[in-house]
Amino acid sequence: RTTLRFPSVFFPLLLLGLVLATGCSPTKRLGEGEVFLKDNEVVVVDGVSVDFPLYELEELVRPKTNRKTLVFRFNLWAYNRIDPVKQYKANLRKLSDTEHKISRLRRRQSRIDSTRWRCRHLQHRINKVTYKPIRGWRDWMRETVGEPPVLVDQERSQQTAEYLGIFMSKRGYFDNQVTLQLDTTRNRKKATARYW
Repeated sequence: RTTLRFPSVFFPLLLLGLVLATGCSPTKRLGEGEVFLKDNEVVVVDGVSVDFPLYELEELVRPKTNRKTLVFRFNLWAYNRIDPVKQYKANLRKLSDTEHKISRLRRRQSRIDSTRWRCRHLQHRINKVTYKPIRGWRDWMRETVGEPPVLVDQERSQQTAEYLGIFMSKRGYFDNQVTLQLDTTRNRKKATARYW
């Protein structure tokens, strides 16, 4: 008798994937009036053929959207998972621990004769503790792995439209017109920039 193991392995992985994908919205920590840039699209009007690949135009588009790992914006998820308030409190706690450690070492140093090697050793330890940057796993996750959300910048998008027009003129399409259209979602927190 053969047992099918695929569903028993597949179901927990599917459940984990759904939890990760729906656990954090990219617009979770956006401020009032900020709009998340979901996608950039370069569209050539029907009936116009171009003799160069469209990815050359897509490379000129700024700002770039957040990176995707497979179909998921992992770096943005990692950035949003870390609560800035908790990160700040943890850093304050580490700072007070460091100050306490330094004061304890200085008290010990004052009791020891300054000519002895132990005093020099303690001074070295004090310098090592003092100049060590206060960073924890939250800082590493947010600044190294994480990527802040890319916001819609109207001025920069308009400059991109101008650059695309200049690029098309240099390629011989002198009678071109590049128009920027920002399509927002219903809650006006996400937008797609279309250049056509």
